[in-house]
Amino acid sequence: MWNHHATRLSIELSVQEVDLGPANNTMESSPYGRGFIMKRTHALKFLNPILALLFLNQAVTGLLNEQIPYETYAMLHGYGAYLFILVAVTHIILNWNWIKASYFKR
Repeated sequence: MWNHHATRLSIELSVQEVDLGPANNTMESSPYGRGFIMKRTHALKFLNPILALLFLNQAVTGLLNEQIPYETYAMLHGYGAYLFILVAVTHIILNWNWIKASYFKR
């Protein structure tokens, strides 16, 4: 069954993350200035695909742990977990203003 509410929500979230319209490009939008916003956006464009690949690595190695050699599994799944946590925490830090605005409304 197609859930149009979930689809609409994901589209709205995507637009909010990407939209850097005139209101967001002012010096007042960030305590660090406009350059910080652009650097954060570029960092996320670099970080998000890496986060997705690390997630896929965890899923695939977790599902195929019986079919691949243990040494390979231990290296890919073990070190991949540490990298996934590091990149996920960095992703949360870079998106913290959006998280506060979306989930911690007064």
